[in-house]
Amino acid sequence: MAAWGGGFLVAGTLLAWAWHETRVWAPAVAWETLPPREATLTLRITRNFTSQPGSDSLGGLAVVVDAPEVFEELRDTNIEFRVRLKPDEMPPVRGATMDVRGVLTYLPVLQPTAGDAKSEDAARFRAFLQAQGAWFELSRGNLVSKPSPPSAWTQWLTKQHARIETLLHHGPAGLETSYGSIYTALLLGEPALLDANQRTAFTVAGEIYLFAISGLHVAVLAGTLWWLLRKVPGLPHAVGEVVTLAAAWLYIEIAGGTPSARRAGLMLTCYLLAKWFGRARSPLAAVLAAGVATLLIDPLALQNSGFQLSYTVVLGLILYAPLLRDAFERRAMPWRDVPPASLAPWQKCTRWVWARLLDMAVTAWTALQGSAPLTAEFFGVFSLHTLSLNFVFFPLVCGVLWSGAVAVLAGFCGFPPFNWLTWLANGAGLIVVGLMQKIASIAPPWPWVFAHLQIEPPVAGSFAALAVLMVMLLAQPKNRAPKWWYYVLPLGVLVGFAVFTARAA
Repeated sequence: MAAWGGGFLVAGTLLAWAWHETRVWAPAVAWETLPPREATLTLRITRNFTSQPGSDSLGGLAVVVDAPEVFEELRDTNIEFRVRLKPDEMPPVRGATMDVRGVLTYLPVLQPTAGDAKSEDAARFRAFLQAQGAWFELSRGNLVSKPSPPSAWTQWLTKQHARIETLLHHGPAGLETSYGSIYTALLLGEPALLDANQRTAFTVAGEIYLFAISGLHVAVLAGTLWWLLRKVPGLPHAVGEVVTLAAAWLYIEIAGGTPSARRAGLMLTCYLLAKWFGRARSPLAAVLAAGVATLLIDPLALQNSGFQLSYTVVLGLILYAPLLRDAFERRAMPWRDVPPASLAPWQKCTRWVWARLLDMAVTAWTALQGSAPLTAEFFGVFSLHTLSLNFVFFPLVCGVLWSGAVAVLAGFCGFPPFNWLTWLANGAGLIVVGLMQKIASIAPPWPWVFAHLQIEPPVAGSFAALAVLMVMLLAQPKNRAPKWWYYVLPLGVLVGFAVFTARAA
């Protein structure tokens, strides 16, 4: 059996390597010696970085659809682009194809200057581009001809995104002015809408991850819809599940189809497929199937910070969090030896509140252990504030998501009473978002609580996160509860990682 397992492991590794080499393009060394040059390329936009109305430029990621013979090697590869727009030109949307003339420049790896915030930000952005397979930049570009529109499906998604954004801005004017950008950024996953002060506050608080559509957003909205549909008399459960799955994928694609959001959608899909086909439902199997499917479609996703953070945290919540919660419940649950039927109402209420607090504490601690090394590697920061703030932010984020969902659904109805409901729901969401900003703003950057870090070598964070997951998986005892040292091992890995690789920036 061990020989078969080893053979499958070797075969799988070789197949993965062959697939990666087939799908992933890397520039030849000769490109590094060539100076910037003018080029005209046909690009299909895959992601826009700037979406502010009235902007005279557009930046983002695109796929090279066509190129002159001298640049033929670049076809079907990703590229960063920056295009100047004329006053009467509408910014091309995601999925549009355009001919651009600009300056083509090779993007080498940047080494940040310690202590220089701009240099560190530039190095992180360059690393992000290269993780997307974008080794070239087409800057100072001009549109040669009118862009061709994207597919009908992409146009419809873009239209719905704009419509939802308009509905979310229909709220009390004063609150909208102060907190509207945070509200929209949280619901649609657009952190670029945050201003510098807002971004700094949420970064120091360790909560900037909330502004990327992830499993939290999908789980709250899909779970709420699923629960509501199960309450509809006479509605078959299978119909409610299909509607929930369709609504979840629609939200994911309207919000931009980020890797972390699609991971959540794939997990939900795998979980429901197992249920429909009568197979055993396993969250671990669902997340692994989602990861394999994602990498088959896009092998470069493995280098994406969102992919790594998302899967590391989710795997930790599946492997480690239930065991830790059970350990606390056995030792710290009030009246644990009293039969539930014998408890007074106030005792049941106390137990329920304690159980919810325990869930949040275990989730926050597990997520911190999985995300800390990757956050330090990709973003150069470490924040312990998240341990305490997640107690407050998790329920507040749920409130914002529910308010936004009510506002959008009421706005789609279009009747005057529902317009007032949209206004009221947005007002409630804006109040909650304002409270979140106030809480984030008072999180001070204390030493040993928040720090700017530099990881040497840079990939050490990824290896530390992988080591944490391996410890959580391999150190689990079979058929019995783990000993106390099992819960300390991941922390030991993180301490070793910090001592040997982390340096103050």
